[in-house]
Amino acid sequence: MTENEQQLAIRSAAHNADRNFIYHLTRGINLDFKDDDGLSPVFLATERDHEDIVTLLLGKGADPNSTNKHGQSPLFLTMQRNNQHLASILLEEGADPNLQDNDKKSPLHLATELGHVHLVNVLLANGANPNLDDAEGRTSLSLAAERCLMSLVGVLVSNDLVEKNSKDQNGWTPLSWAAACGHTELVSMMLDIKSINPHSQDNSGRTPLSLAAERGHHKIVEILCKHSDPNTRDNLGYTLLWWAAIHKHKKVAWELVTRDKVTMHLLAQNGVEKLLDLLLGWGYSVDSCDSSGLSLLRIAIRQKNQGLIKLLLRYSARTEGVSKRNWLDAFSRRAASVVQILEAEDGTLEVNFDPNELMPRPTHAKRQLW
Repeated sequence: MTENEQQLAIRSAAHNADRNFIYHLTRGINLDFKDDDGLSPVFLATERDHEDIVTLLLGKGADPNSTNKHGQSPLFLTMQRNNQHLASILLEEGADPNLQDNDKKSPLHLATELGHVHLVNVLLANGANPNLDDAEGRTSLSLAAERCLMSLVGVLVSNDLVEKNSKDQNGWTPLSWAAACGHTELVSMMLDIKSINPHSQDNSGRTPLSLAAERGHHKIVEILCKHSDPNTRDNLGYTLLWWAAIHKHKKVAWELVTRDKVTMHLLAQNGVEKLLDLLLGWGYSVDSCDSSGLSLLRIAIRQKNQGLIKLLLRYSARTEGVSKRNWLDAFSRRAASVVQILEAEDGTLEVNFDPNELMPRPTHAKRQLW
């Protein structure tokens, strides 16, 4: 029998579970040859769950770590097929639990993605590294958190070797993934673990709370606000409330308006009237002050932003302490002008000027404040 014929016969025996043929093979014969797809006899037998054939081949010296053209080992294949017993056989015969394929995925990554808790336990018990990252920097815990695999997350976080705050290429932690994907129960569970950091920032300066706010997960925002500062700003200077407003997440905004101390003043300083109007309409106090005591109206007057001033007056901003000179400067009026603040029946305000000091009396629908 030529070498080529012998290889064909071995491949056929592995494929068809011909135990007798494999049993009578001479030890030392090459059993690690591959077909055009990079499949060895062990891989072919594993592919068909022929456990006794795999055992015989390994007993005769076959390599348990022989990989196909994708860099996947027979152990990797048992994860796909959810075959715990065959995985155990391969591991006992020297299969490397940390051998990664061409995409840097390990058997543990795959078992996690597929939700095979029992296989994850087998791999961890046989030396699998839970902190290996794939091509995107993702660990098994990160993958489990994204998919809300509660049982798997529980297994992984209970392992002392697992890095609970590992970051992927974007700087996202497992908690970042859970928060961004809206997994409320999982976020609560993870926050009960003291070593998990709710303040971790990604490459853009975004916290898990910021990611949840942007995506409108108001229940998660409520939970994370108890553990993280709602006034943090990312690398763009955006706050949680800013993200919620941009994406029109009203429930998230309601959760944040009583906690936020900076967003409205950032919007006022940057003249972002549209978002200010939206948030004021959602109940944000028009008279809130920043850390230096400046109100939104004061900021708008200092900036001579007439559109913003008129917007704030429509929401009945308090005008106490604003002098005639302040009003004239803000609207570039000459000193001789008369200034009149009027209040409508619905409480909205407006400011009028008369350069000739001939200001008409207010109508019955409005009363003059000063």
